[in-house]
Amino acid sequence: MIPFRRILFPVDFSPACLATVPHVRELVKHNQAQLTLFHAADPTVLVFGPNGDGLLANVPPWTELVEAEHARLRAFAAEYFPDLHPALVLKEGDPGTLIAREVAQAGCDLVMMPTRGEGLFRRLLIGSVAAKVLHDVSCAVWTGVHGLETEGLRPDIHTVMCAVSFEEETAAIVRAAGALAKSHGARLILVHALETPPMALEIDFAAFRQSLMDGADLSLRKLAQEHGLEATIRVVEGSPSRAIREAAEAAGADLLVVGRGVSQGLLSQFWTRLYSIVSESPCPVLSI
Repeated sequence: MIPFRRILFPVDFSPACLATVPHVRELVKHNQAQLTLFHAADPTVLVFGPNGDGLLANVPPWTELVEAEHARLRAFAAEYFPDLHPALVLKEGDPGTLIAREVAQAGCDLVMMPTRGEGLFRRLLIGSVAAKVLHDVSCAVWTGVHGLETEGLRPDIHTVMCAVSFEEETAAIVRAAGALAKSHGARLILVHALETPPMALEIDFAAFRQSLMDGADLSLRKLAQEHGLEATIRVVEGSPSRAIREAAEAAGADLLVVGRGVSQGLLSQFWTRLYSIVSESPCPVLSI
């Protein structure tokens, strides 16, 4: 998987999409990867507008709409990726479904895209397309910082933080994070968010809590040793999304690596947790 060889960048021409461009350029050049710019001509958006408010006035024939989207994609490539010669793919239909299909057909090993939660609660919810891609595709997915709070984010990677949950997939996630950090000459941090149980009068909570923290710390150190990784170890306490966000902020992480729960199947609780981590992360997230 690492280095990445085929990178797919779904393009919707939004401000969040434009904010993702420097990160795409960095990873494509670093990995010497083949880049595909993918655009879904969504009939709902082209005919009813981006918010689905109602039929747009003076809508031209569908063939003209699609050709205009082709021209728009070509102009986007010429402006932002003139030196990388990306492949350009435009398909008609639902973006999430089409992205997953393109990944499978083209053998992509990384999708890079922003999250686009909308409305009053956009800081809490990732966009439906990003959620579908995270759930449906088998390759790694890079998602940008939620919302448009991208000022000060550097596209180059100096610190990689890997969130470890001690699930079946943990070893593969840690190996990938280690390979990524080594490739970029970056510092690696292994972090585990420990959700401690509520205090009870009949339990010496301080001793019990310390025992859990020490156990998690030892497990992280064993993981690093087993895979020959030089890594800083962090055990943090609290809900995973909040605790990992705070740890990433404190470390100045440039990329957060997380698992996508291959062994979790369709358990909604796991996916809710993953979406919370993605939406709250202060840096881009690589979900493997």
